[in-house]
Amino acid sequence: MFLYLGERDSTRKPELFRLIEPHLNDEQARKDLGRANYLAEEAKIECRFIYRHREPGAIARVWQELHPQDTIIAEDQMPEAQEIHPQRTSIESTSGGQVMHLGT
Repeated sequence: MFLYLGERDSTRKPELFRLIEPHLNDEQARKDLGRANYLAEEAKIECRFIYRHREPGAIARVWQELHPQDTIIAEDQMPEAQEIHPQRTSIESTSGGQVMHLGT
């Protein structure tokens, strides 16, 4: 499961819609989620995506509701992970920076 926290855009004008898919209006989310999907398919890993607006407690609320086995959080989101109390944690260095694994 990939959780993407997007920014709210109050400058967009209201528009009618049938299905709410806020990630379609977030160019960076489309790019990042597309890349994650491509890499998961290449590795033959089944995955799901969740898009939420960035706000305090968003990561913890999703984690508490879904109880994923492994959650990977980017370095800039690590302070928000303090609200989560996983059974185990580990830090991994990647080419894009450090990520934290939170395991249940």
